[in-house]
Amino acid sequence: MKARKIWYRGEQQDDSLMIGNHSDVELHATGKFEIAGLIYCPRYTLKISMSGTGKVTLRGACKRIIVERIKGDCILDIRELSSREFQCHAAQGTARIQVGKTKLISVANLYEQAELKYTGRPYISRNLAKGSGKIERHLQKIKKAA
Repeated sequence: MKARKIWYRGEQQDDSLMIGNHSDVELHATGKFEIAGLIYCPRYTLKISMSGTGKVTLRGACKRIIVERIKGDCILDIRELSSREFQCHAAQGTARIQVGKTKLISVANLYEQAELKYTGRPYISRNLAKGSGKIERHLQKIKKAA
């Protein structure tokens, strides 16, 4: 089955993104953006590619999350998105990634001033931080809205 591709280009704001249990999904955002939404695909992979300035906030469940590229002044907030595996192939610039409940962080390549913060105690297998990139455990618990 082919992966579904979702593109956001230019100046975009979307707080109603819904991704269901159909197949693998690729999410691409470039330019200036503010995206939030729900994902439920516990048997499939979510691939994310971001560049520019903006924030992507996702919640739900997914089997595997792959960040192919995140570049610029971007924030990827997936603290409320649970997964079995997380991979970050390239994070550059002042990109910040906040990862929630996951069992495995298999790849984490951070360059320049990129940051990866994670919660819980996942197994971390391969990581690379060049420049002042950093990988650290985020100790604050997620507060749920009342």
